[in-house]
This record gives sequence, structure tokens and C-alpha cells, in this order.
Amino acid sequence: YATQAIAFRRPLKSSPIIEEIIGLVRKKVNFATQDKVLSSDIYALHQLILSDTLTQTLAAHEDLNDGFESFGLY
Repeated sequence: YATQAIAFRRPLKSSPIIEEIIGLVRKKVNFATQDKVLSSDIYALHQLILSDTLTQTLAAHEDLNDGFESFGLY
């Protein structure tokens, strides 16, 4: 997990948007303090992705369609 790796670098902080995403992830999955089966964590994160919460959070910080017109088949 990227959030786990970032936590090891505390007290350093990432960008505000990444910190907000970390907060959303931590509401679903706790910091792993010992080895464990990750299937329930993976399922919880999968549900978070499917819920569109991450996209809405990102959209509040960035225009997700910015530069979209430059994509195409070349």
C-alpha cells in the first residue's frame, strides 16, 4: 500500500490532495502493524474505488478533463 509507505515517512507530508486520499483510505483500512491476510483490506479498498468517492475527491481539487482534448488516435 502506498499509504503505508507514506506513513513511514511521517512527519513529512504529501500534497493536500494525496493527504485527503490517504484520509479516505484510512477510514476503510487501518495502518498494518503486523503481517496479516489482506483480502478484507483489498475488498474494502475495491468498494471505495467503486463508490466514486475517490473520483469526486480528486475532482474537487483538479479539473479531471483538463487536457482531455489533446488525447486522440495518432
